[in-house]
Amino acid sequence: MRMYAITPPNALCNAMEFIHDNMKQQEQRDRLVDALCSTAKTSQSSRTREKAMETLVKVADMYYSTLPNYIEILHAITTNAIFHDEEAVGLQAMLFWISICETEQDMKTDGDGRCLDYALKGASMITNIALQALLQQEEHQEEGDWNISIAGGKLLQSLALCIGDPVVELVMPFVYSKVEGSNWREKEAAVMAFGCILNGPQANTIQDTVAQSLPGLLQYVRDEHPMLADTSGWVLAVVCELFSDVFLKQPAYLQQLMNIITPMISSGGDMAVRACHILHNLGLSYAEEEDQNSNELSVYFPDLLNVLLVAIDNGGNQNIKSVAQEALNVLIDAAAIDCCKYLHVLVPELQKRMRLMMQLQMQGQISSADAMTMLGLLCGSLGSVAKKVQAGFSGHIRTSMEVLFEILQNQSDTVLDEALTMLGSFAHAVKRLLGPYMPNVVPFLVKALMRVDEPDLAVVAVGALGDLSLCIRDDIAPYIDAFLRVIHQNLQNPEVDRNLKCTFLSCLGDIALNVGDSHFAQYLDTFMQIARAFYEQSATLNIAEDQENEEYVMTLWESIAVFYTSVCQSFKSVETQLEPYLQQMLLFALNASQTAMSLDYVEVFAAAVSLIGDMACVLKGVSSPQLRDQGKSALLTAPVWEVVGRAVNLENDAETKGQMNWVKKQLELLQES
Repeated sequence: MRMYAITPPNALCNAMEFIHDNMKQQEQRDRLVDALCSTAKTSQSSRTREKAMETLVKVADMYYSTLPNYIEILHAITTNAIFHDEEAVGLQAMLFWISICETEQDMKTDGDGRCLDYALKGASMITNIALQALLQQEEHQEEGDWNISIAGGKLLQSLALCIGDPVVELVMPFVYSKVEGSNWREKEAAVMAFGCILNGPQANTIQDTVAQSLPGLLQYVRDEHPMLADTSGWVLAVVCELFSDVFLKQPAYLQQLMNIITPMISSGGDMAVRACHILHNLGLSYAEEEDQNSNELSVYFPDLLNVLLVAIDNGGNQNIKSVAQEALNVLIDAAAIDCCKYLHVLVPELQKRMRLMMQLQMQGQISSADAMTMLGLLCGSLGSVAKKVQAGFSGHIRTSMEVLFEILQNQSDTVLDEALTMLGSFAHAVKRLLGPYMPNVVPFLVKALMRVDEPDLAVVAVGALGDLSLCIRDDIAPYIDAFLRVIHQNLQNPEVDRNLKCTFLSCLGDIALNVGDSHFAQYLDTFMQIARAFYEQSATLNIAEDQENEEYVMTLWESIAVFYTSVCQSFKSVETQLEPYLQQMLLFALNASQTAMSLDYVEVFAAAVSLIGDMACVLKGVSSPQLRDQGKSALLTAPVWEVVGRAVNLENDAETKGQMNWVKKQLELLQES
């Protein structure tokens, strides 16, 4: 009998995406929702009530527009389930309101005017549910658990993201009243509630409150109760992610924070993870900074390096080791110029740990998965050092390439992408000094380019090849035949993913531009024909009613535009080799720019218009008057001027605006030539 009772809501829950026609009819919809509400409220079986509530969650998610007639009864049923039913049923009821908040947030983000603002209208009620739930913590609950208290936090986060500023006034009275409560539950719930509303409101609405919270957070992160300390650590990490200036512009608070997290990291205990997250997020605030002589972290840099290495070596579990390694990578990226001396000392330490990780894996002292994770992160660290010290890395290139080849020879494809990314970083740092190592690099890079069954790896390989082409330039010429054979094979292979082919096509531009016309000339006709064939085939696709086709075509056209532009720039002094393809490129540029503009693909539009500028730049300087006149007849036409005029008048970033003005100038110079 019990299984019979479960079957109807269970079957309905699994079939929700197939009953659109039924849900469109008022009578059938009323009957279905009434049955679900009745079952969720009165069924004797908790499993049946849970399944009915889960189905109501799907109604909220998939049939949001049908909710006006039922929202009041759903409010009553879900509230009762959260506070008076068994936990499994209550959790589904929490998910109902989480789904409402997330659906409405998405609608607001998309500018969907059909949003009914249930979250905003019911914000007081939803906040009350979430805050009461936060006080129902289980002893020793962890981040990966799922219970009423954790669901309450998730609900509050979803509400904050959905309604923004109003959530602050609803939650802060609870925070103020509980944060100095008589027991750890009240304090932890207050801290959790505060952390849950940091992301959503406008920064200027809450940043003063954040600054005022620092003394309490810095106190509670050292509390003897592990849950209160852990939650405070999480909130501090969120503060460092969203409001890093409260520390970076207040040296006293920053010093307190460093004094707290430094020993936490080196301890390798549970709080080490939170401390690493805090440092990680603080370091990310320097992601956009370049060539700083010094910064706020400089004075703490050597100590932080040391404790992170200790945690990587001696952390209590693999998770601690991994998050410490991730924090180290961010710290390296955040290093100012005055810290580069520490990075040079770090290089042999990283190399030693990379070799140790391979040795431990071979000896079976560490799982293959853990070894690959750590080895990949270590590759990221060494690559980051190379990018940071640039030419100064030349003194480390021999030993670093030795380690790289050990990884490539002994490790599986799992870590190959990180190793190739590291190779690209080396190339940017030492440029042509990487040339002597190319004979050993080529076989591994060719192998990765052939792995079209692993698209992510193939994309990384294309990126590494582009980095090498850019940085060692024509020193790569002796090896391009091997690379171009694989790229040609992949472009012609019907089984290769069409989006991956776009990546291969754009890579051709990097090679053509950097190896020079004399080295690429023998391949020019082959790949120009392929590009034309791709374009002609794409022009037959239906992009008006197929979003996937539209995105593919736009990606392809941007890749073709990049390739054609590189060809123009590479062969601009060899007009006879370009002449057969000028008409092909012009027709592409005109159609691609007009279509991309109509679909609002600004980057594709700009790439196609830039190609027009490159063609004009070539034609204005050709030695053949006949070819120049032909170019004028083709380029100086009303459709071309119209496209370029629209490009110049676009509201774009300064770089794109400058590029579009350059195109116009090239046409004017061609006209005057």
